[in-house]
Amino acid sequence: MYERMYWLRKIPNTQNSSIVGQVKRYWRDNDYVIRIEDLNPRSSWTLAARNRTTGFKMDLKKSTSGELSLGAQSPRVDEPGGRPS
Repeated sequence: MYERMYWLRKIPNTQNSSIVGQVKRYWRDNDYVIRIEDLNPRSSWTLAARNRTTGFKMDLKKSTSGELSLGAQSPRVDEPGGRPS
């Protein structure tokens, strides 16, 4: 399994709800099932999904300071340059 996380820099906190809507639409349109939806606007939260076909997992998280991060987890590769499992 290989995992990466990226901070979404320079996005104002006021756009977080718009970003969540865009990510949810993309996931639903691309065969992802939302498996965690804990979107408390007053604290940190997580939105996570898994692709039905590939098993690829994604998550969108909000930190306590309001910054967003996007994570991805591939079930097929162990590490960069590694062999597919």
